[in-house]
Amino acid sequence: MQLKYGGRTLLERALGAVADARRVAVVGPRRAGDSQARMPERVVEVVYVSEVVTHGGPAAAIAAGFGALDLADGDRAEWIIVLPADLICPEAAAALLYDAALHASALVDAVVGERAGHAQHLAVAYRPVALEGAIARWGGEFGLAGRPARVLHEPLRKLFLNLPAGACVDIDSPDDALAHGLHLPPAASTELEPVI
Repeated sequence: MQLKYGGRTLLERALGAVADARRVAVVGPRRAGDSQARMPERVVEVVYVSEVVTHGGPAAAIAAGFGALDLADGDRAEWIIVLPADLICPEAAAALLYDAALHASALVDAVVGERAGHAQHLAVAYRPVALEGAIARWGGEFGLAGRPARVLHEPLRKLFLNLPAGACVDIDSPDDALAHGLHLPPAASTELEPVI
């Protein structure tokens, strides 16, 4: 996403929010402006992937991102953070989700962000084995095409985490962008995919 806020694109801000991750998957096309040189140095690897079913929706996008992480059994992180790439201040959401996940009971499979009682289905920390099982229950990415993101965490043992208002401000339309002082480039598209 080429929209800029505070001098960085929304994608750069999302990547910066998960800069301590060992591996990151971005679901969506890599554009000319997405220069690897401008990505946070601490991110070991950024992998770009597209859904098998074009515009397959958020659940399919999460499945595609999870598959692109290619986590071998010995290389599994304890948690995977899913974030939308259209947040203007994703750092708070990422930090709060990660902290809550690290302190969660072993019985918790997913930490789901919420704001004012509404779940933020694309701001979730998953245990990898739980997410893998949820994806498999739907038959993988093809079975998830057209499904909302919530179907992945609905059957899981969850902890809901209240997020501050600023952590949930996203850009879903040109009007949203203009309301938050973002400059719209010519023929801008504001449809974004999640970042894992």
